[in-house]
Amino acid sequence: MRKELLWIWLSEVFYKGSPKTKAAVDSLGTIDELYAAKRELLAQIPGFCESDIKKLEDKSIEKAEKIFSDCMKKGIRIITPHNPEYPMRLWQIPNPPVVLYAKGGLLDIDNELTIAIVGTRNASENGRGSAERIAYDLARHGAVIVSGLAKGIDTVAASAVIRARGKTVAVFGCGVDVIYPAENKSLARKVEEIGTLLSEYPPGTRPLPKFFPMRNRIISGLSLGTIVAEAPEKSGALITARYALEQNRDVFAVPSGIFEKLAEGTNNLIKAGAIPVTSAGDVLAEYAATHGEKIKFSSSPVREEIKEPVQQSTPPKIMEEPPRKVRNFDNLAENERKVMEALDAGAETVDGIVQKSGLAVPQIQSALTLLEIRGCIKRNPGNRFRIKD
Repeated sequence: MRKELLWIWLSEVFYKGSPKTKAAVDSLGTIDELYAAKRELLAQIPGFCESDIKKLEDKSIEKAEKIFSDCMKKGIRIITPHNPEYPMRLWQIPNPPVVLYAKGGLLDIDNELTIAIVGTRNASENGRGSAERIAYDLARHGAVIVSGLAKGIDTVAASAVIRARGKTVAVFGCGVDVIYPAENKSLARKVEEIGTLLSEYPPGTRPLPKFFPMRNRIISGLSLGTIVAEAPEKSGALITARYALEQNRDVFAVPSGIFEKLAEGTNNLIKAGAIPVTSAGDVLAEYAATHGEKIKFSSSPVREEIKEPVQQSTPPKIMEEPPRKVRNFDNLAENERKVMEALDAGAETVDGIVQKSGLAVPQIQSALTLLEIRGCIKRNPGNRFRIKD
């Protein structure tokens, strides 16, 4: 029997998001052993009651065969834990899906810098602008953006990734052949072209309110970190943030005005310890040490101006000296500007930057990381730095 059928069978035994699904496999060892297990063996699974055992005793695969057939007809891939495409990052959460239904490109989540961007459906202009800029810049720097393709922040983030020609994953709370909301059909097709549409729900499953909170655990589970771009005090995006914390993933939040109702949830996340984010660089800096090879370095944003030599009757040997480049760092944050000015003045090491900038070592190290990510500076052997030409 095809293993996909066994995994689909198991995925329909318990409700979506039940920790008992993975617990059953872990207890018996393999999906084959679980399917073949008799009552006596099933009764030994820790924490399983009589009703759980009866569900697992039903070995009918008629429903699984119907789902498998539908997937084949609709060009939907079936991704299960025995498939190399299944993200082990996702299998490590307490209640992972045992089947993922996918359309679009192949997944390589375990080797990607995946960042979730979520937020309120009724986003403000400020929230939409923040999500758009951060998603665009992250995608341009190589991050894979994960969202739920819902209205508001999710839609803005996915659209920004498409414009950036990046990669994105959209996780549905319905079948991947049932686009919700309906107005995002065109956007979903574009996501499918450059990324992947995912769901744990079989083809044809209609969206129900109860499906979306469970869907959120997959969004955070696929991601190294979750950015909440804007969320009021009660928001589904905060459910995703809670899942991220439970899964030992990073939580980021975009700060906003203290009197803005739509920002109460995000501001409270920051008060509770979430990492504040005002740019893509803030996020990339968190992963520069562990996933630096995945970050694409862009050309330096530092503007360079060359002063023209003054035309005067000077002996030729004086004019042989090349004109000095005058660099303008006004478009950088204050600490980054001070670091660049110190490097421009001849400093090469952290100690040298301390002497010339007056900044503390942690401030310098943070600024150096951001400047390196943006391609403004180059790190040479011996932790020596120079401005990129």
